[in-house]
Amino acid sequence: TEEAWASVPEALSAADAAGIRGLAMQGWYWNDAGLTELHNDYMADAFHRYPNRLVGFASINPKFGEGAIAEIERCVGLGFSGIGELGPGGNGYDFDDPDFLTVLACAQHYELPVCIHCGEPVGHAYAGKDTTSLAPIPDIAKRFPDLKLILAHLGGGLPFYAMNPRIGRLLKNVYYDTAANPLLYSIRSIGAVMSMVGADKLLYGSDFPL
Repeated sequence: TEEAWASVPEALSAADAAGIRGLAMQGWYWNDAGLTELHNDYMADAFHRYPNRLVGFASINPKFGEGAIAEIERCVGLGFSGIGELGPGGNGYDFDDPDFLTVLACAQHYELPVCIHCGEPVGHAYAGKDTTSLAPIPDIAKRFPDLKLILAHLGGGLPFYAMNPRIGRLLKNVYYDTAANPLLYSIRSIGAVMSMVGADKLLYGSDFPL
């Protein structure tokens, strides 16, 4: 299928072949607490075995409420480096949801960057497309000024709006990654985003093994 999973040995082997030394493993937007913990435990075991090559972002579902905060705190103890990829569409919330905002507050407290799955509001339909409105993101960035936000998939086009001075000044701690970019945009999009927000705001994301 187009979607797939990869084990840690498979990921490291592919990284070696590509000349990539380190990998940041992203979580998933599970709707089952047991699977969430299982995934986090697998990643924690991996980055403890390969501390010079792997870091992990914890799988968290904000709709688990207090359970989500407890899982963040457990993952902090395990040594995770961030939270995400969060999937609002997959877990059934939007960016105004109190549970989501509580997760962001917790992430800011523990100084954990948060990666969010973002979808472009126009274009073709495809499996995994998230149509959650990105309109609240600038206000969220203002509300959590010390929180680093990573908006996956070029932020669903948000870099264009960052050129508006009123919006751009709120997005100083917002970054964008290139995950799945070849499936969505022309290669020219990379240069376009760098011209709009600066090269230091663009992070490499592979969406491996997709």
